[in-house]
Amino acid sequence: MSVSIENVETMAKAIIKQLGYGRREKVYQNALCYELNYNGITASVEVPHPVYYKQHCVGTTFIDIVTATWLIEIKYVKTLTQTHREQAMAYSRDLALDALLINFGANPIQIEELKLSNKLSNANN
Repeated sequence: MSVSIENVETMAKAIIKQLGYGRREKVYQNALCYELNYNGITASVEVPHPVYYKQHCVGTTFIDIVTATWLIEIKYVKTLTQTHREQAMAYSRDLALDALLINFGANPIQIEELKLSNKLSNANN
């Protein structure tokens, strides 16, 4: 199975159907990582990534889920905000991967695709 937004959405809906709403983000994160790996898509959870400022490591971020083609940021909030999108795009730029932002707190689930190429071309205009 390839990693497509449709496949990830199907997995996310199956997770909500079984687990329901109201759990911590980490539960949905682990369930989605399991689903991805179960379906033949290599995925890692809580991937550490150092952040540099003027060639000095100022901290480490932990990306929720990383596959070969996507990074996936999991949220459990009423609705996604621009702040959530900016955070996912920062990770996207750091890893040079497109991002999926998934909100398990919304009913129905919110899934947004954030394309690195679109953000870069918009920034250059």
